[in-house]
Amino acid sequence: MVDSYMNSAPAGISDEAPVMVLDWIKTERTFGGMLNVAKSIAALGINTHAIGIVNQTDDAGRFILDRCENLGIHQHWIFDDTRPPIEKARVRTDPEAPPIQQIARIDFESTEPLANDTRSELNKTLDDLLATKPDVVAASDYLKGTIDETLARRLVEECNAKSIPLLVDAKPESLAWFTGCSLITPNECEARAFVATLSKNKKHHSDASSLDHSSLARLLADALNANILLTCAENGMYLAESKVKKEGDVQHFAAPETINLRTTSGAGDVLLAVHALAAASRAPFPDATEWSREALAIALQRDGTCSIEPDDFTPL
Repeated sequence: MVDSYMNSAPAGISDEAPVMVLDWIKTERTFGGMLNVAKSIAALGINTHAIGIVNQTDDAGRFILDRCENLGIHQHWIFDDTRPPIEKARVRTDPEAPPIQQIARIDFESTEPLANDTRSELNKTLDDLLATKPDVVAASDYLKGTIDETLARRLVEECNAKSIPLLVDAKPESLAWFTGCSLITPNECEARAFVATLSKNKKHHSDASSLDHSSLARLLADALNANILLTCAENGMYLAESKVKKEGDVQHFAAPETINLRTTSGAGDVLLAVHALAAASRAPFPDATEWSREALAIALQRDGTCSIEPDDFTPL
């Protein structure tokens, strides 16, 4: 996934329709989704391998290949030149003439299931990587077709069998696929949407809208048999560890302090990257969450997609 920012300047009103005319200045591309997680993990000094689907005939695809090489990320792409790259293009005013305003976002993507030969190649590449027994695996699922239920469940099973921590950022529709993984990092909206599906399927009778944050985190930890880090914007983060079940067991962490909030896009990627560092070093989840607050306090003040840059902070 690539995030692009099409910087422009107002040039008047169109005589074709009552819309603004913009003069294009330049387009800036950066990593989004799983790529942003990989970029941030690499910036923390971890030997990083990335796997996914790439269209190498497109500008965004070529950007991915070149940027990963520059960042020192080991690439294990499955090339599918029939599948458009996932690119989120944000049309905005010139960032050098604040205040910056986002005018529109255009998404280029395909969410169709992978072709059988592409899926087979992806599975083989994943098996080869897992055979090396990495220190940690991070998975980002945006429901774009790369990860399906079969792959997710096999990933959980194999990581557990090899004692490899598996950290997951997933949408409500696919959260249950990752039951039994090490850590899941939903935001509040995603968590409540997932609980609503549990109630609809009569697996749980709680009203998602009435649960407080601690109860919501604990419910997810129990339902998914995983540690849950629930992010709640200005209300901070709530950590429910699946193996710790006693009164008041859900830990609350205040929201990171920011002097100049620029964006929240990519904040979940930063969170996942820091917890990957912690999992690789076998650090406790509460320590990892404190480190992620420190990283987010810096990343949220950057223009564009939040990410970790080298020398941002040194938690270890």
